[in-house]
Amino acid sequence: MKITFVTTNTEKVRSLRRVIERSGTEVEQVIRELPELQVSSIQDIAMHKAVAAYEMLKVPLVVQDTGFFLKATPGFPGAFVKFAQATLGNAGFLKLVEGESRICAFQECLVYHNGESLKVFESHVPGSLAEQPRGILKNDPTKLWAIFIPEGFDKTLSEMNEDELAEWRLRRPKNWSTLFAEWYLAQQAA
Repeated sequence: MKITFVTTNTEKVRSLRRVIERSGTEVEQVIRELPELQVSSIQDIAMHKAVAAYEMLKVPLVVQDTGFFLKATPGFPGAFVKFAQATLGNAGFLKLVEGESRICAFQECLVYHNGESLKVFESHVPGSLAEQPRGILKNDPTKLWAIFIPEGFDKTLSEMNEDELAEWRLRRPKNWSTLFAEWYLAQQAA
């Protein structure tokens, strides 16, 4: 079995591979820039990207989108996290929360499209912002890992070694890749 993942982000592909390739399902990355709606809904953006990707490739596929939300600035940056990261950087995010709540969360959405219907898988990653960037950026999917402390931990994701990241993945609620993998494998077995 093979699933096509349309993304320019190889870290997203690694995340799905970690949970689905144990079943013998191959994840093929297809690198394409996809049109992105300029709306605040992560789900609407991901669904639009899935339809556009399917029109290009005509094969069953998945796309994924992530937003980042700060309690101190409701709705911001949200779906516009890539733009905000490019313009503000981590220092700008930390400035936004000075004297305010440091609570934040990633909202993640994966959409599967088979040409007939869309299936949506969402997850939420709560945490807080560190006082300053900490850790060494490695293969982090976003520079935000240097300032994001997952709920229940005291280190940023960038500070964590591979064992600590594995522990975090086990302790967090099911994410988009696990939710999708469970559903997809059940569909294939039916």
